[in-house]
Amino acid sequence: MNRGELLKIRAEIANSARQIALEGDVEPADKLEILMSLIASGDSSAEVLHRVYDTAKLLPDDTDRLSALLDIMYEVDKMLSSQPGDDSEAHLSESESRVNEDHSN
Repeated sequence: MNRGELLKIRAEIANSARQIALEGDVEPADKLEILMSLIASGDSSAEVLHRVYDTAKLLPDDTDRLSALLDIMYEVDKMLSSQPGDDSEAHLSESESRVNEDHSN
């Protein structure tokens, strides 16, 4: 198989996994894992990011929920730092400020 064929198959697989994760009847922990894999593989659509965040909030265990939220924040920070002209430390500071504001409410 050549590169083009492999990329086409990869895109089909990613679309199938995305559809199942977004629309399928999947347990939150499994859905979270699938969505995080999609994000890590380059699917940074707003729909996937919002869904992974919503799914993380459904996890019943505080430790698992915290870990998932931090993983999501890490992926978002990576996306922000890869954008030209952006200061990644500023984004991290903004995230920390929001977390601190949320805890003070």
